Amino acid sequence: MALTWYADPAVRRVLTTWKYVGDQAAEEVVRRWIRQKADVLGGWCWDAVIVPVPLHKKKYRARGFDQAQVIAQIVAKETGKSYANVLRRVRSTLPQAKRGQGERLVGDLDGVFEGIGAVPDRVVLCDDVFTSGATMDAAAKSLKEYGVKEVKGLVIAKGSVK
Repeated sequence: MALTWYADPAVRRVLTTWKYVGDQAAEEVVRRWIRQKADVLGGWCWDAVIVPVPLHKKKYRARGFDQAQVIAQIVAKETGKSYANVLRRVRSTLPQAKRGQGERLVGDLDGVFEGIGAVPDRVVLCDDVFTSGATMDAAAKSLKEYGVKEVKGLVIAKGSVK
């Protein structure tokens, strides 16, 4: 599920300003978008644990925060669902936004993630942007291999800029 479209210049500006600059006003806009959809999200997330698609520790140190983690925490709070970090990024990769469309293929990021901690039955994976699906696919595959029975994906924005 996507809350909005990445092709919208205002959405793109909010997400990139938050992600790469750490702008708190942009984060508040994202919080508002999630709050506005909280009722729909609560039912859509069923009885799942809300889990972020994690950054690699190098990117986390460089940015000072993980936007997917913040998104997942907000979703959990607004929907009354549980939150957990049950996924770890074990390999650093180039940002998907810096790769050409032909380079962002489902399956390319297999083996980048591994499950950690308790294994929930159902998970809603949260991230900021879904373009090719390669990151979400790799994260979901890792969770399934780890023993999670059902995985759904939730992003703030879907689609790529042409």
